[in-house]
Amino acid sequence: MRDHLCLFRPPHRPAHARSTSRGHASLALSLGLAVVGLAAAPGLGQQKPPRSSRPPTPTQVQPAPAAQPSGVPVFNPSPVELSADRWKLESVGLSMFLPADSVTQANSAAGKANAQIAAKNNTWIINVQTPRTANPDTTAAEVCDGIVTEHFRAAGEVYSPPAPGDKAPRLTGVRGKLLDLRRTIKIGGQEAQRVYFAVPGMTPRDPEVVRGITVFKTGNTQFVIFELVTTMSLYDKSRAIYESAIATAEFMDPAQLIVRRATAVSTAQKVLEALTTETLREVFAAQPERWERCYRPAATGADADATELGYRRIVNLIGPRGSMVQGQTSTSGGDNSDGFIVQLDARMLSSGFTLDSSAAYFLSMDRNEEVWTIRNAIRKGGKTDTITEQGARSGKSLVVKVEGSGMTPREVRPVFQNDGYVSRVEATLLPLLLIRAKAAADYGTYTYQSDDATVCFRSDSLEQPPESPGLWKLTTKLSEKQPAMVSFYNAKGDLMRTEMPDGAVWEPVTKEKLMQLWKSKGLPIERARR
Repeated sequence: MRDHLCLFRPPHRPAHARSTSRGHASLALSLGLAVVGLAAAPGLGQQKPPRSSRPPTPTQVQPAPAAQPSGVPVFNPSPVELSADRWKLESVGLSMFLPADSVTQANSAAGKANAQIAAKNNTWIINVQTPRTANPDTTAAEVCDGIVTEHFRAAGEVYSPPAPGDKAPRLTGVRGKLLDLRRTIKIGGQEAQRVYFAVPGMTPRDPEVVRGITVFKTGNTQFVIFELVTTMSLYDKSRAIYESAIATAEFMDPAQLIVRRATAVSTAQKVLEALTTETLREVFAAQPERWERCYRPAATGADADATELGYRRIVNLIGPRGSMVQGQTSTSGGDNSDGFIVQLDARMLSSGFTLDSSAAYFLSMDRNEEVWTIRNAIRKGGKTDTITEQGARSGKSLVVKVEGSGMTPREVRPVFQNDGYVSRVEATLLPLLLIRAKAAADYGTYTYQSDDATVCFRSDSLEQPPESPGLWKLTTKLSEKQPAMVSFYNAKGDLMRTEMPDGAVWEPVTKEKLMQLWKSKGLPIERARR
């Protein structure tokens, strides 16, 4: 069992993974806001969408073997199954097919858009990093060699006694070893540098940690680095998966990225500019309350066999800001006139802890001002950590305050002059607003994302799949760092199903059915008794 990656850590762990109160608070905010961000259009659909967007015959790729130094395992590749749809990291124009049965998650380092792709059986990890350099003369080979050097240095250097006449010991070796010398490869007409090496585990009982590094220089100062992390006994299989996925990588020209994003924003602007106060009133009146259930489907397809992950209750109402359950964050002048309010309560279960999230968003009738409050509580082992975020915007002036257990309170004031900004209220309604426009297209908007603590670009791609007449399919990336989720709606814009990147599913549910399911499985349902 020591071949599983849970026994060691990559060199740069996300802050929310640390076992501290501050780490738990950060994780609570991240999970809670993910729940908030997924709020969908009102309505309960009756028509069933397809259970999966993956075709019955996935792509298979046969990787090529490579020469290796003597004394190390021989690489014996085998065919690898890849996903049906391309995964994208738009900040660097990257698109590629991911290994089948993998999950992705976003993380950040020094403000760069990074991602992690992991095997569901926890046997390998692929980290994707997008660093920049101040020196345009830096090469991919130099970056690759630098990474290996740092890992070898961290693993431990071997010194011999000083030579006669010398005061310092001599460096005679390192504890790591090269498995495959660095070499130049070519993928999609673009050169990259690749190397494989191994270093000792964290303790003498842990297996060696094997890493594969592939470095692309995609711009004058821009690099994209793919890092494989696995163990020696899983090296052949993991390397085949890693190389097969990267062999499908494509990079779009940065100028084309700018044009595509501008077009998507312009398309969304046309829909939003046509949006009237009366239309928003109609949307809110269509369904003042709805419930949604999150679960991991079972092989049998039966609800009784599914793994329950969480639920949420969304309430839409029109009233004064004081009607917000979450308290009263004031706007300029203390105006308490009517506006649009979205309230959300959610509970999520994961790995021994329970996350309760409660949020309220207010948008003025002229859509020029908004306020919101999000409160999260993460409960584990009798201990509760909390984190609260409060935001207020007037025009393009935005301030957000965050405080919580074990963390220093902070305040951010994002600067944004982008066209296409949407409020938190409008972001929850965006799928329905796009479907009401009945135009299959790529849309781009900007909205505040708590995980990034800034205003982020959000992409929505709307289409009507030929194999599903009458259904709308919406592929959404809430920010460049987050993987896409796929939602299906009926012709009226009623949500029927949202498929998450990790295999979880959100579906509409009645309060009565939700309570019956959770009660039958012995799960805590006190928040559902409202």
